[in-house]
Amino acid sequence: MQDRFRFRIWDKPTSKMYYDTALGYTQNNSVGFWARANTPNYYTDYTGERLKDIEIMQSTGLKDKNGKLIYEGDIVLYPEEYCRRNKYKINLEIVWDNGRYRAQGSFTTKGHTVQFRDYYLTDFTLENGLIDGEILGNKYENPELLEDK
Repeated sequence: MQDRFRFRIWDKPTSKMYYDTALGYTQNNSVGFWARANTPNYYTDYTGERLKDIEIMQSTGLKDKNGKLIYEGDIVLYPEEYCRRNKYKINLEIVWDNGRYRAQGSFTTKGHTVQFRDYYLTDFTLENGLIDGEILGNKYENPELLEDK
């Protein structure tokens, strides 16, 4: 479960996702909260006003059916076994909610929107610790994946 304490950073001005990151708080030199991303040009620090330029996402500690680590903001294809009867696929966004990770999303059928809100990631966990679903992308790099089809 050590992956639970991994973070990634979305840099809004550059539209880049960084997975090799560190977070911290420094009290002695009045820097306060800081984040650091290992970027192609060595590293980038975010402190003070620059913190507004980033979104920080924590890992859920769980992996999808392909073994890929799931982070907040990821978009996961709703497990097909649950949808097979109705012949539709649903992309769900991973969010932190009330102390646990939840998958939320919606789809429209016959003019009605159906919301999926109460599915926690642990509901999809298989015996081997993987999630019965597949990461398709994330809401920053692939916002179109959340569009209602």
